[in-house]
Order: sequence, then structure tokens, then C-alpha cells
Amino acid sequence: MQNQKTDVIKIRYQKDPHTGKEDFYVDVNQENYNKEGKELIGKMLSSYQVWKSLGAYEDAFAFY
Repeated sequence: MQNQKTDVIKIRYQKDPHTGKEDFYVDVNQENYNKEGKELIGKMLSSYQVWKSLGAYEDAFAFY
């Protein structure tokens, strides 16, 4: 998100009213998606996958 030149993605947090668990959602601006969004979202999802696979708690915690 730090590298986006336009408003491509936003991350918002929302608490589930049924479970009380907080989830995050990625909102995509479709107008700017084709300009730079595909590459940025790919990098973001790759980072999440690596953190998940490695169990990199500290890196994931720092991100949040």
C-alpha cells in the first residue's frame, strides 16, 4: 500500500456481529486497478502467503 501512486486498494477492519471476531477486507478501486492494481495486489497476496506459510508472527503482527 505504501507503493501505490493512486488510490487502488484500501484495507478496512470490521468486527463480525455474530462471532465478535475482527476481520479485514480489501477494497479495490476498479478505475485504478488496471493502471497499477494488479501488480500491487499480487505483491500483497504473496506477502500474506509467505507470512502464513512461515508462521512469521512478528512480521504479520507488525503489518497489522
